[in-house]
Order: sequence, then structure tokens, then C-alpha cells
Amino acid sequence: MAFKAIGINRSRSTLTILGIVIGIAAIIAVMSIGKITESMIYNQIQSLGSGIIFVEPGSHSFDASSMFARRINEKDLEALKNPEKVHFVKYIAPVSIYSGKVTYGGSNKTYTILGTSGDAMDMFDYNVDYGRMFTDDDVKSGTQVALLGSNVKEYLFGMGDPIGEKIKIKDTNFKVIGYYNDRAQKGMLDLNKTVVIPYTAVNRYLKGTDTFEQLAVKSESDSTVGATAEDIRYTLRETHDIDDPSKDDFSVATPDDFMKQIGSVMAIVTILLTSVAAISLVVGGIGIMNIMLVSVSERTREIGLRKALGATPGDISNQFLFESIILTILGGIIGILFGVGLSYVAMLIINKLSTASEASFVVPPNAILIGFGVSAFVGIVFGLYPARSAAKKHPIEALRYE
Repeated sequence: MAFKAIGINRSRSTLTILGIVIGIAAIIAVMSIGKITESMIYNQIQSLGSGIIFVEPGSHSFDASSMFARRINEKDLEALKNPEKVHFVKYIAPVSIYSGKVTYGGSNKTYTILGTSGDAMDMFDYNVDYGRMFTDDDVKSGTQVALLGSNVKEYLFGMGDPIGEKIKIKDTNFKVIGYYNDRAQKGMLDLNKTVVIPYTAVNRYLKGTDTFEQLAVKSESDSTVGATAEDIRYTLRETHDIDDPSKDDFSVATPDDFMKQIGSVMAIVTILLTSVAAISLVVGGIGIMNIMLVSVSERTREIGLRKALGATPGDISNQFLFESIILTILGGIIGILFGVGLSYVAMLIINKLSTASEASFVVPPNAILIGFGVSAFVGIVFGLYPARSAAKKHPIEALRYE
């Protein structure tokens, strides 16, 4: 009878469940997009390779002191290169970043300038496709040489050969000695839109400093990452004169650490956005309660007739409660399908806009369970009052109702 009653007023039933559909779809989409984004970030981190450790100035405490923390510099780099202090290190490369205009002839455009050493080329597979790499001697002497990403090369030189030509960065000429084909993005750096030069040249000619934004360290294997990270912390505390680990003015992080941090942040964001989306479920639930009360009023004589024929208050209550639950579950099913569709479209958009590794399509199973559970819960909570109102009606008064 519940299905029959719902089928009689199809238009009203459809409009009634609209709020539930929107709410469930929003919850599914938010949870799924959160997992899709997390998978994309995870793929970016994995693309850097195994055994990578990142050392950065400042702690992860986000307090005021971390903003003015001592920078990572040449002294720290040399200390970490000492195999007696830091064990199992395969490569170690400083990262010095500068953003500025790169000029050739009448063309100029702002690009990221990456200053690093030869170790980074082996660590992240940044070896050039044409020309030559800069050497250790180039790094030591701060030679003004440059490697161009594919986008930089095409913009400044078109189809021409840039090797041997000179580009200008911040009033300093750099000789192009090599360039790259199009590369997939690794981590947060898009090599295609980057000019790579020795870190000593970045610090000397562009930044006027001996500090780095980051040190990238590759341990010999995944099993030695933890020991290498601990050696790095101990060595930097020694060079920075730190006795209390809680006062570290640097951070040492592995890919696993990044994933834990990202997972925590995404969980908080997902909870907040899901809470906002849940408001529409409350609105939808109120709409269902309102429509069910109208239905009770319209079917008062039917209630009286059923009671006169022997129906108990429980029978009447169950019928209206089932109608409410069926409406919300139906809305939940449609909402889940709609939410999955939105999530898939969002994944396509993310992959189209991102130059990084592609995100995987993920719909968390708990999101589906939540969709069904919440829709049933809303049906029970907001259908209970109309059902009880129907059950309390006196049969004689109900039969007299006009």
C-alpha cells in the first residue's frame, strides 16, 4: 500500500525527494572528490621515486617562531654530505628556487628557475634529452649555464636549436647547454616550464644568498629511509646548536610523512564540506515531513475506514512511516548515482586541468553506506511525527472528516 500511495502522486513524490537527492549527491561527491584528489597527490609523491627525504627550514608547528627559523645553508649541506654523520645516503641535492623573467631576443616570460646539482638529475631523472648536463665543476664555480624545459624552449626559440645561445635572467646572461623533451610532472615541479641552472649560480647571481628552500636526499633503499632521516635530524641539531628536539628549526619529511599530513588535512576538509552538504538533508527531511502531514490530512477518511475495519494504530503508523522511508531511500539511491556521476566528471576535469600524474576514480564504499544509512535515518526521523499523527486519529472523527 505504501508503494501504491507514493505512485498515485508521482509529481509530488519526485519534488519531495529532491532535497534528499541533492544532499546525498553532495555528500557522495565531496567524499569521492576528496579521495580522488588524495590519490592524485599520492601519485605525484610516488612519481618522485622511493627513498626520498625532504629537508626544509622551519618546523611543522606553524607557530610564529617557525616563520623566522634559521635557513638551510651551505654549512648544513656539507655536514649532511659527511658519510660518518649521515649514513645510507645515495644522493643529496640542494634546491634553490627563483621566479623571474627569462629573455631571449624580443621574447620574455616569467618562469621558475630551479637551482640544483647533478645529484638531482640522477635522483629525479632530470637528465637532458639534447645537449649536455652541467658538471660538478660548473656547480662549484657557479658557471652561468642553463637547461631549458620543453615549454621554455618552444616559447623562446620555436623550432630552432637553442644550444649555444644566451638567455638573460635578471640582467645576467646564461648559456643554454641543453634542453628537455616534454616530461610528465613530478611532485609540485613542472619541468616543462622550468629553467635548470647550478644552484650556486642561482644564489650568486639571482638571489644573493647561500641558503636553500629545500634539500632532497635519497637513501640507499626504503628500509634505510628511517635511519637516514634520524641521522639528518641529529646532524642538523648539531649544526644549529639545538639541544631540545621540540625546538627544531627545520623539518625532515619522507613521502609517508607527507601522505599522513595530506590524509589528515583531507579528512578535516571532507568532514567540514560533508557537514555543509548535510544541511540540505535536513531541509529535505523537513520537506518530507511536511508532505507526509499533508498526505495524512488528505487521507483522513481512509485512516478512519481502515481503523473501522480493524486496523490497529500500529498498522496505520507503519504504513505512513514506510512511505516516508521508501521516499528517502529512493532519493538516496538516485542521489548516490548522481553523486557518483558528479565525481566522475570532477575527475575528468581535474585530470584535464592538471599537468601532474592522473588522478584515479575513487568512490569510497563508506560513502555508499552513508548514503543509504542517512537516507533511511532521515525517513525514520522525519516520518515518525506524521505517522504518529495518523495513528492517533479517532476512527469516527476520521470518517466524518470532509
